[in-house]
Amino acid sequence: MKKTEAISEFTSALKREGKAYCTIKNYCSAVNSFLDWCLSTRLSDPKKYMDNLLNMEYSERTINLFMDAIKAFDIRVVNGKLGAASLPRVKEPKSLPEVFSQEEMVKIFSVKRNPKHQLLLLICYTCGLRAHELVELHVGDCKND
Repeated sequence: MKKTEAISEFTSALKREGKAYCTIKNYCSAVNSFLDWCLSTRLSDPKKYMDNLLNMEYSERTINLFMDAIKAFDIRVVNGKLGAASLPRVKEPKSLPEVFSQEEMVKIFSVKRNPKHQLLLLICYTCGLRAHELVELHVGDCKND
């Protein structure tokens, strides 16, 4: 099977499964890089490719994306012939979110702006809401029973 046919078949399989456009784009790009590497090195070993990615100092998240894409390709297109199912995931570092100090928050709230925006910021801050939670907030959610 040619590389273009394999990528096309992989794309179709991901679309049939209802994967998001970005997922399809990222997975196909990762598999394309893997197949290019296979052609240039004459190897088809996902473990050696993973070692190659680690040596190139890609981030843990990027390496995991590549490995997930190769696993999906292995299952959907080449019926497990690559043996990618046993590939481990790279442990990603955990980090805590950065928070504003009280002084920074006072400065933010002291800026003159649209009263509606000021209210939204205050609600978000005092209730500890994330941005998407604030966007989904309805008047009925703010009842005082």
